Amino acid sequence: MKLKNKTLLCKMSLALAPVALLMTIQAASADEMDSLGAAIQGGKTNFSLKARYETVETPTNGTGQAKASTLGYRFGYETGAYHDFAVNVQAQGVWGNKQYADGQLNSTQTPNLNTVNDPAGVNLSQAHLIYRGIADTTIKQGRQVIRYDDDRWVGNVDWRQNWQTYDATSVTNKSIADTTVQAAYVTNVNRPSTDGASANGNAHMKSTLVNVNNKSLSFADIVAYSYRLDYNTANQSLPTVMGSTNTTGVKLAKNDIDVAGFKLGWTGEMASQKNFKQNATNYTAKYTNIGASIGGSLGKLTVAQETLGSDNGVGLQTPLATLFAFNGWADKFTVTPKNGLKDSYIRGRSTVAGIVVGADFHQFKSDAFSLNLGREVDLIAEKDIDKNFAVGTRVARYKADNASVGTVTSTGINLVDTNKAWVYGTYKF
Repeated sequence: MKLKNKTLLCKMSLALAPVALLMTIQAASADEMDSLGAAIQGGKTNFSLKARYETVETPTNGTGQAKASTLGYRFGYETGAYHDFAVNVQAQGVWGNKQYADGQLNSTQTPNLNTVNDPAGVNLSQAHLIYRGIADTTIKQGRQVIRYDDDRWVGNVDWRQNWQTYDATSVTNKSIADTTVQAAYVTNVNRPSTDGASANGNAHMKSTLVNVNNKSLSFADIVAYSYRLDYNTANQSLPTVMGSTNTTGVKLAKNDIDVAGFKLGWTGEMASQKNFKQNATNYTAKYTNIGASIGGSLGKLTVAQETLGSDNGVGLQTPLATLFAFNGWADKFTVTPKNGLKDSYIRGRSTVAGIVVGADFHQFKSDAFSLNLGREVDLIAEKDIDKNFAVGTRVARYKADNASVGTVTSTGINLVDTNKAWVYGTYKF
């Protein structure tokens, strides 16, 4: 029988992953049954709640202000080991009021308001089988979280109420001294818009991810990576930015270098992205990230410039990244403009009376033609009340330059003034 719906095959594999462990108990002895029971009962529970109030205002384009009250919750359980196998299952859900649009095709929210990408609903965020029977190696099969380095290329979008997770086979190996090798074969990405009715909800693919991190050098940690994203566009509706890509890069970075009572740090990263598989647009776009930091008793200051290049009218894309963490919290550049993006920024952090306070300033230009793409100021204050409970607030103010307002034809995206604010609290154990 030929499966016409690949989503059905994916769901079947996820359903079978947790029960695969039980297949090992065929003809098991009484002692083995006791061992299985101990593994199931001796696992680890995780639980989290995130309450957040988020406002989004675009005063120059007439779209109504979003006033989103949301509550995200997550509950999971990982069993103990049985013959080196374990099972991890986790569910997540979001409750939201009606005062925001959520970008879903079948939304019950208010479509004429600004969008907050936290659709209400409940879904299975993780369900995977874990095998640790090979020395220094962990293998996972099923729906899982995958995060590499600082989430710039591959992350779980943990700022949003719904995590981004992956239907994948993944391997982590630490058998080489000071080296961590991570690799994954991904068949589907469950994006933060996870209702399945949105073009952003699922991304079916046959993609390979490889990341190697070596910490053996005294002056720098070295990360080399290759991410081949092969999207299946035949049976799904995907945003045009989700063309298949082949990205290869290397990063050298070092933090906390002691010099005269200060902590110095530096980062240098280069990558190249090309069209891949069915992506018919021929391009090769470059990526660079160069930065330096200094820390002391008053706090830490970072100065950096990140460039997402362009070629042949295509901007370098990072669709699997935790995008909120990069290029400003106003999220104006979750899609890289077709002429690329150059983000020059200054970031400051300090701790006052146990409260982490900070400010970021971004100046945006296009990589090609040096077009002005606006500027942004971000402010933050966060405090850990105890090991389980934390509160915080943030503000983002993006200002489009006069020349960049509405420049859809020159940038590929529509840039408008945007104000965002958040108040939030998190509880987890």
